[in-house]
Amino acid sequence: MLEIDVSKLSVDNKFKLICVCCAVMHLTFLIEFIVFGMYFMACFNILSVLLYVCCTADCFKGTVSKHANRWINAIFAEIVVHAFLCTMIQGLDVGFYVYYMLTIPVAAYCLFFYEERKKFYSRIFRFTAIVVIALVISVSFDIVFGSVLKLVNLNELSAFETNILKVVNILYAMICLCAFTIMFVAEIFVSINKLNEKNDELEFIAEHDALTGLYNRHALWNYFDGLSKKGESFCVILGDIDDFKKVNDTYGHDCGDLVLKSVAETILNEVKDGEIAVRWGGEEMLVILLGNRNECLTRIEGVRKRISELKIVYNSLNVKVSMTFGMVDYSETERSEIGIHSSTYMDLLISVADKRLYDGKNSGKNKVVA
Repeated sequence: MLEIDVSKLSVDNKFKLICVCCAVMHLTFLIEFIVFGMYFMACFNILSVLLYVCCTADCFKGTVSKHANRWINAIFAEIVVHAFLCTMIQGLDVGFYVYYMLTIPVAAYCLFFYEERKKFYSRIFRFTAIVVIALVISVSFDIVFGSVLKLVNLNELSAFETNILKVVNILYAMICLCAFTIMFVAEIFVSINKLNEKNDELEFIAEHDALTGLYNRHALWNYFDGLSKKGESFCVILGDIDDFKKVNDTYGHDCGDLVLKSVAETILNEVKDGEIAVRWGGEEMLVILLGNRNECLTRIEGVRKRISELKIVYNSLNVKVSMTFGMVDYSETERSEIGIHSSTYMDLLISVADKRLYDGKNSGKNKVVA
């Protein structure tokens, strides 16, 4: 069974689909009117089919956007005039008045894509007013005079023919209403998904460093607030790429960016769920690992080793990289010594890790000091 995901169609293809469906409907009416001897309405439906064929052809040429407002006005007028003539000539019993109700969702759906928002509501209001006037006139005429066929003593449709037209019209109306409801809902879901994706993107940008993909300082405080409430064991590790300035001076800043991204990727590969890696500033990166001192020390030592083994090639040149880390276990400093404010506690842990980092820098680099 062929399934069409309307939400994934382009705007012009959606318009094309509407025109094709309308053309098929009017071909059905054309056959009915010829069979039942209603040749005036049959001629009108020939014109209607030609209208939708021309509109579809414009869609295929890719120029429908230039003439969209004219096509929408033409389609609206065709539906209203068709419903008006059929109702006036044949009466309410044949059910063509139901198409008055279809004009508004059809027009609204098409205008949604092609009309400016400022003009959208005013045009829908005008369309609605025209439909209401046409409906009132045709219903009032039927109540007072009956159909035109009855008024001028022409042969009216038989009960069987009337029921056939009524069933077809009600069926088409139900199909169209259901289809446009589904299409509207699909558009709403697409809009919601796009909004959620954009919100996720903005949230990611707000909490992540653009170059490395690591979290930023803002995200760290939010993370630590949640971590401190859980009471889990953890270690704070502050790392600094060795001789990074020399890399920039020797190979250029593009190479420096490549080094930062390579080191960040190596660190991220070690970070598990519930842990965090942050670009602390420049070439400094901060990591919080869960576990006791020995577990974290083993893991960060593995990271240090993998960084020193990185094969970074820039302009056919091998770039050697190493990193020094300072690590502090959360239990080394009691929170009672500095109060319960989590950011103050975190500041103290980071300052201890920072001091150990520079001890490592001053004692040979490429090591973990804990």
